[in-house]
Amino acid sequence: MKKRVPHDRLFKELLGVYLYEFLELFLPELAQRIEPGSLQLIGEKELLIPGETTRRADLVARARIRGMDQEDALFLIHVEHEAQNRDPLDFPRRMLRYALHLRDTTGLNVYPIALVSYPKPKRLLSNKYEWCGPDGHPIFTFTYRLIQLNRLDWRDYVQQPNPVAAALMTRMGIEPKDRPLVKLQCLRLLRRLNLSRDRSMLISTFLDTYLQLDSHEEEKFRTEFAKINPEERDEMLKLTNNWFEAGIEAGKAEERQRTEQERQRTEQERQRAERERQRAEQAEREREEEHKKAQQVARRAEQEARKAEILAERLRELGVDPDLLTD
Repeated sequence: MKKRVPHDRLFKELLGVYLYEFLELFLPELAQRIEPGSLQLIGEKELLIPGETTRRADLVARARIRGMDQEDALFLIHVEHEAQNRDPLDFPRRMLRYALHLRDTTGLNVYPIALVSYPKPKRLLSNKYEWCGPDGHPIFTFTYRLIQLNRLDWRDYVQQPNPVAAALMTRMGIEPKDRPLVKLQCLRLLRRLNLSRDRSMLISTFLDTYLQLDSHEEEKFRTEFAKINPEERDEMLKLTNNWFEAGIEAGKAEERQRTEQERQRTEQERQRAERERQRAEQAEREREEEHKKAQQVARRAEQEARKAEILAERLRELGVDPDLLTD
């Protein structure tokens, strides 16, 4: 069975850490208008859409327009990630619904952004929702910014000193023959960025998930890797070794967590078994008590019957018929 890829979780983690870098890469004019340090992610509870049990807006952040202190300088940035080509006609309607809900609940203007990451189809998607009157006159038009990764050329981003570029190049338009080269260039970009281990691990997850190479591609990757100057090669090997060690540590942590969960499950089962044993013992004691009570009643009945027999014998000795007294 093919392992299910958690696309939404990967992208939410990436944008949760690198939202400003994402805007710098794809919407630089917007990024320049944002007051530094003003981006603040909104909690998930606020993203739940009325009438939906599980559907939430993917990522929403508050921001302030640079150089403005007034209340109306605040606005929302909504990024909705679409990993599968499910219903392209419904997606614009959903973007509108999210925008209206966020506007109504917060009173702030909304800057909507759609991030589409599925590889196919590559036809240009619509970035608007509109309806018209019977005469064709447009009554309402809603638009949003569209970033369709499969229509972007990874070569345009390979020199960008941006961690989001290193991650999202893996989902851009890549010819099959270029997959080993893209992975190599992503690694070189990561080496130049000099990120912390945890942050570089986040980017490496995209490489491991979306650029898994087969044996032929691995051979081509090693050939291209050998052409890099030794100093850069050593730094890249150190980077991947750090990921490997971090992966081992994460695996050990997961194993410890699984062991603890198994211990807790075992303890819960033991406690349940103990409660069942105690209930069974209590039921047995109650049965024994009922049996004793039944035996006592039977003995008393026997004693009463014996007394009645003795009395009847004495009456007969006196010449009195016991049945007549009974009547």
